[in-house]
Amino acid sequence: MTDQEIKTHLRNLSIAATSVIPVVGGPVSYILDKYVPEFVEERREAFLRTLNDELEQVVEAGIEIDLQGERFISIFVRCVRLALDEYEQEKIDSFRNIIVNTAIPRQQDFDETSLMMNWVREFTGDQIRVIKAIKVNDEIAYYGEQSDFYYAVKHHFPKIPREYLIALAQDLIGKNIVIYGKGHRAPEIDKDTNKVWYLSDMGETFVSHITRPHAHNKANSAGVKNRVAD
Repeated sequence: MTDQEIKTHLRNLSIAATSVIPVVGGPVSYILDKYVPEFVEERREAFLRTLNDELEQVVEAGIEIDLQGERFISIFVRCVRLALDEYEQEKIDSFRNIIVNTAIPRQQDFDETSLMMNWVREFTGDQIRVIKAIKVNDEIAYYGEQSDFYYAVKHHFPKIPREYLIALAQDLIGKNIVIYGKGHRAPEIDKDTNKVWYLSDMGETFVSHITRPHAHNKANSAGVKNRVAD
């Protein structure tokens, strides 16, 4: 597809995804008629411009993309709708990167992408930032004698209250995204116990879906082969 064909194709899909507005009366109807169409159009156009630029970068890197498949179109429509409902840039970027990664053909034995989309929708922007911080730093050792998650990441988020950070961590730990144990990437971080907080394989897989292609190392996930990593 040419650059113009890609732009037109994406725009037509996005309009179809966001054109349905409920019919109501009263003050809400005034807001919908006067403000929402312009707001949605501006958000949609900004989202598509950035998406198109990123897809062009993938093509320029010599990577094949497929924008015609049923799987891509389905995920594109869902991600556009979800992204336009968000105000946190961290989540908007995550949905856009899921689309970019879906455009790259790959063998996928399970529907991991839908799970990743659900997690982006469910997580807060702060939770996604914590996950990315652990990824960027590879592993985060706890400080002193404390194995508490708060002490592990407070150095990277010094202004976050302890109770809030622990609340953020509960979902990440419960979903097996973040693990506390023997680190396999940097075993010398803590020489006494050799235990650190780090991303599980599913955590790595999540990051591979929500970041741009070639932005990270290849993440191997159980049941999925030949993943094109960021």
